[in-house]
This record gives sequence, C-alpha cells and structure tokens, in this order.
Amino acid sequence: MASRTSINWKCLHVRPQDVPSLTREHTAHVVGPSPYDGLLEIAVPNHPPFDSRYADLSKKPPVSIESMMSKYLLHMHGPVVAYQCALLNFVEIIRKGIAKHGTSLAEYYLERYSLTTPWIEYILVFDALSKIKAGSNFKLKQQRQDFVQAIVFIALSVAPPDDQLRSGIEHIGPAAVIERLQEGLEHEYRRPQPNPNLIVMVRMLLSGVGATKPTSRVGLLPQQELDFPKAIYQLMGGCQTRSLRSVTQSLIDKNIPKLGIVTWSYIPEFPCHLISSPRFRSTTPTTLFDPE
Repeated sequence: MASRTSINWKCLHVRPQDVPSLTREHTAHVVGPSPYDGLLEIAVPNHPPFDSRYADLSKKPPVSIESMMSKYLLHMHGPVVAYQCALLNFVEIIRKGIAKHGTSLAEYYLERYSLTTPWIEYILVFDALSKIKAGSNFKLKQQRQDFVQAIVFIALSVAPPDDQLRSGIEHIGPAAVIERLQEGLEHEYRRPQPNPNLIVMVRMLLSGVGATKPTSRVGLLPQQELDFPKAIYQLMGGCQTRSLRSVTQSLIDKNIPKLGIVTWSYIPEFPCHLISSPRFRSTTPTTLFDPE
C-alpha cells in the first residue's frame, strides 16, 4: 500500500448517490459539485480499482466556487462575502481531505485549484507542526526542540525586557509553544487573503530543523513586506502596538547559516538567559544559536 505522502491522485466523477459506497470500498475524496449536470468531482489514486460507477471524463473543468455560494449570504451580504465564505468552506474540504488521506492530496489541489495555494501552504505547515508536536521518537523530539528554540529566539529577542510575553513563554513546554504558534497561524489562515510570506518563512524554519521540505509553491512575494521577527512575536501573543527592540548584525552573521534561512533580512538580539534554560537547551553539543 502506498504511503500517505506518495499517492498520485486522479480526477474522476461520480453520481452523488454512489459516493457513500465508493468512499467505503475505495480510497476516494469528494472535491465538490462538477459543472457537469448532477455529477461530483472526486480525487482517487491514479490507478483505482475498475468500477463502472466512476466516470473518467475527457474534459475536467474544475469545481465552481460560485456554485457553492450560500443564497442566504448572497442575499444578506452580497456576492463578495458569499464568495469568500464559499472559498473558505472549500479550503476546509481540502484541509479535512489532507488530514484523512495525507499530504499527497495537496498536489492534486495545487495543480487543479491554484487559487487555494496560500491556504494549502498553511495546511501543510499545520501538518508538520502537529507531527513534531506529538512525535515521540528521538528525531522528532530533536526537531521539536530545535524548532521551539528558534521560535523562542525570534519572538523574545524583539520583546522589551518587561514584556509579558517573556514570562508567558519561559514557563511553558515545547508542545505549548507550538500550540501557541498554531493558534496565531490559524487566525492568519482564516483571513480572506492570508500572508503567503509569513507561512513561507515558518516553512523555512521547519525545513532548517529537518521537519519539512523547503519547497513552496508561492515563494516570497517582494510586493508584500514582512518583518518576520515582529510577525512571530505577534503570533505568539505579543502586543501589536508595542515598540520592539532593534537588531545586531553580528548575531545575524552567526546564526542565519545555522537556521538555514537566507531570505529574511535580520534576526534581532537574543536574550542570553534563555539559552541556558534547561527547558530550551539543545540535547546535542551544538546549539541552534550562538548568543553574543
């Protein structure tokens, strides 16, 4: 049986009444209503068992988001709100499908529904965060340790000495740090237009500790500026109106190669007492950061 991350998916169509039996008998994911009258688009493994209930159409137009718009929302709030809600509902279908069938399903959507790419990038990062948060083997524990150390480094290094975020993060474990980051990312994920640069940078951190692949479909968008340390600080619960600390170039030169990050412009000064905290100390002789 192919692993959840190596399945190639194919677009087929079925009648709605056939969906319950097909999803019980075969690996199948319902995408949504097809423009073809009365059919549903489904994603199945590239070589599904022969079944006469599948329709392999020569033309495969994508599901129309407009067809999923709520008539109530359309009437009460207009087409913009109705469309955005329909799009986010469609994105949730993708998220549930990836949770059930694995990250390989993301490729299907990236190919057929490119407008959902920013959200899929978030979904893939959520998947990686969940794995390292719950991982029990040595490799995942080390990835969790290194990633949490990176997040703490970035978030607290911009925080003023009297910032409440410091005491809040110092006294929680690595899993709780990841949960707090996830909560912040969830809020961004549910925006009408989530910031793609933010999730690309988080993916780079995950890639730097070996928790995910570095590739991203969106890449960094130069027209969207991002102060990444400030963004992480705010995702972790920092005050959005607080004046934050400045940076030092020497720390950038020391730590960017270790983090595997070469695309953001700076890492600000790190509060050195956190490096010696047993909760965040690396279990290997080499730590992720070199404090000044």
